[in-house]
Amino acid sequence: MLPTYVIVTGRSTQKHGVDSAMTTWASAIRDATMSYVRTPASIYVNEAWGLAEEYGEWTGYSTVADGSARSSGVYAAKWQRAADGSWRLQAEVYTTLACAGGPRGCVPPDRIAP
Repeated sequence: MLPTYVIVTGRSTQKHGVDSAMTTWASAIRDATMSYVRTPASIYVNEAWGLAEEYGEWTGYSTVADGSARSSGVYAAKWQRAADGSWRLQAEVYTTLACAGGPRGCVPPDRIAP
């Protein structure tokens, strides 16, 4: 990840910076009942500028107090090549399109005030 990494989660939570994102991911990874699968559908690369865009689908599985939940949707990820030639994530946006399970496993984002 780039130091300026940004993520918008499937529940529309936004995290800015590597430390914030890593804290969120570490919490999710410690929960042995949660897993995510990201399946790229297409990747577009601008070799001259060292930029790439990845699109695909994701699925998440979790077990909570009222049973299991399965959420899924689409994502986009922007990559940038570092000076050492490695690719680093600059930004990711996840959109939840479906969620099946109990109310504790399928919590929608808060409504935006008018």
